[in-house]
Amino acid sequence: MGQKTVADIGRQEHLKFAEEELKFCEKNNIRILLRYLNETPSLLNECTDAPAVLYQKGNVDNSLQKISIVGTRNMTSYGRQFIENFFETTQSYPYASVSGLALGADKEVHEQSIRYRKPTIAVLAHGFQFCTLQKTESFLRKSFRKVVHCSQSSVLRENPTGKILFRGTGL
Repeated sequence: MGQKTVADIGRQEHLKFAEEELKFCEKNNIRILLRYLNETPSLLNECTDAPAVLYQKGNVDNSLQKISIVGTRNMTSYGRQFIENFFETTQSYPYASVSGLALGADKEVHEQSIRYRKPTIAVLAHGFQFCTLQKTESFLRKSFRKVVHCSQSSVLRENPTGKILFRGTGL
């Protein structure tokens, strides 16, 4: 642990932030998952820079196999058809899809998950303040509402709620 981190322990502004964070999460049904309590995904813990804290809105059966299809943000018709065929072929198997909820392959995986009623986990890397394209922000807002309102879906993020906020959604 560095000297700055040690010096920051117990500082009043950090304690106040933590209290506000807890109240906000409680009010908006956001779970705070702590790595040291083994509440974060086990494979994520294998990363040397795994986050100590994750924020989760929604629910997913953790015993389900997780599937993620990685691709470009500039989706081709071949990529779109591959993802659609994958979901159609695997619809009888129990799994949850994982996506970054970005445009392109992530967007298609998320939409096919909704279409085939598969649990989906959106792992957000940033909030809307980093979106520069209007179509990206519009997609994220619509998709976020779909994910949170599916009974077996979840949104995860590493950043504290005060840093990134989807207006009116609790994340």
